[in-house]
Amino acid sequence: MDAQGAVFASAEMQRSNFQGANLTNVDFTKAELGRAQFHDADISGSRFSFANLARADFRGATFTAPIDFDRAFFFLTRIEGVDLSNSAGLSQWQLNMACGDARTELPSGLTRPEDWPCQFQQE
Repeated sequence: MDAQGAVFASAEMQRSNFQGANLTNVDFTKAELGRAQFHDADISGSRFSFANLARADFRGATFTAPIDFDRAFFFLTRIEGVDLSNSAGLSQWQLNMACGDARTELPSGLTRPEDWPCQFQQE
């Protein structure tokens, strides 16, 4: 799927499979993306502001330009091994309810929670 530059603002896209998709500079603002799969997708420069990312899976996603996660809902969002160091808009409360691990890279000023909430689910 090549959807670079697409606008999915406020779209209902729960359980969507974006595996391997080109999603560069896509606007997902306020989109419903619960349980969406982004494995091997290029999400460079995309905006997820206010998006519902509950249980979405970003493991294996790639990006070379910053991603905007401003106030996105991160309940059990899979970010194990993802380098988020250049992402924008992330806050500690989002990370505290996400699923990360020791390989997850975070932006300056944010810290890994002592216990990620879904260690029991990690593969």
